[in-house]
Amino acid sequence: MLTVAVRSFIRLCRNHKTLFFITFLSMVCAMAGFLVCQERAYYLATQSANDLTTLAFSFACEDSDALMQAYERLIVSPDLPPIRNLTLSNGTYAGVHWDFDLNDGVYYTPYGRFFTEQEMKEGSDVALLGTGAIARLSAQQIDRVWETPFDIGGETMMSIGSYHMLMFHGNISVDEMRFSAFTAAVSIPLKTFLRLGLNATFLRCEFSEPLTETQVDALRQLVSGTAGAYAPSYPLSGREFWTKSYLSNSSGNTVIMVLAILTMIQVLLHWLRSEFERYRIYLICGAKRSHIAGLLSLQIVFLVTLSYFAAWAAAIPFNAAVSSETMRSLPVPFIAVFYVLLLLLVLAAVHVKAARLIWRGKLLEK
Repeated sequence: MLTVAVRSFIRLCRNHKTLFFITFLSMVCAMAGFLVCQERAYYLATQSANDLTTLAFSFACEDSDALMQAYERLIVSPDLPPIRNLTLSNGTYAGVHWDFDLNDGVYYTPYGRFFTEQEMKEGSDVALLGTGAIARLSAQQIDRVWETPFDIGGETMMSIGSYHMLMFHGNISVDEMRFSAFTAAVSIPLKTFLRLGLNATFLRCEFSEPLTETQVDALRQLVSGTAGAYAPSYPLSGREFWTKSYLSNSSGNTVIMVLAILTMIQVLLHWLRSEFERYRIYLICGAKRSHIAGLLSLQIVFLVTLSYFAAWAAAIPFNAAVSSETMRSLPVPFIAVFYVLLLLLVLAAVHVKAARLIWRGKLLEK
């Protein structure tokens, strides 16, 4: 059957060159567009893998001692990625640890400067003020706030800069606090916070890389084992988030390109129509309908294979010409999976269209 199918395909290409060229070119364009859309979605999903959704973990706790025990277990856990920043806060003050090696630069300060690495390590008596807290001061107080030391837990602190607060009035909700490393009106180095013995009711951290399902489960166990813990926010696993991001970025364009491919089925069948007369002779000579369906399937496999790999080849120079910050080439396994999916799609569509000819005996009535 394979030999017959190959000869039939070559004969079709020779006898109907124009129709074959139109069909082949249409398929190549549609499939190249499909691959480009997937490459763009792959790039966006890969770029967003380090989104806070996959890195940030937080929870509140009514028991400060229990929260501190959870903090100590968290920072020494060998099963979790390194932590790039961590915050303990109580609504008024926040203790912030900022790993200068794992973070890209320092946190933005509209006025003044951020903590230095030495101040973080030594637990210096310096503080950053939230813009929400500053906004509630009078003009005279604002003028003096950068020059006047103030007291926290019996220690004299000096203001060195400001940071954007999530809210400019009232208290920040637990749900809002999970989006920023700075979750209180005044922030000091974490070592200073711990040295002063300030109570903490909220813990938030960002890991340096997306977590696996097993690592997220470990965080769930940490929270469940902490008395009085509530309002936990867990990071999505890297794979789960990547999949959601990829599907959301590719779904719309994929549907359009698939519909474009399906519209070519009628053109494809018209190109194959001259071969149906030969199929009718095969049926008269005793061939089974399953044999005819197999021959038709092989013709489709040949065409789709040629079109798909021509489209893949066409997408390579396109990728080379486009900035690497726009899209990324698909891995070979993705190329293989998309080939199989598109082949099955075209085969299914063709057989649905040709069913009345092959399986309902219409081919013999011609």
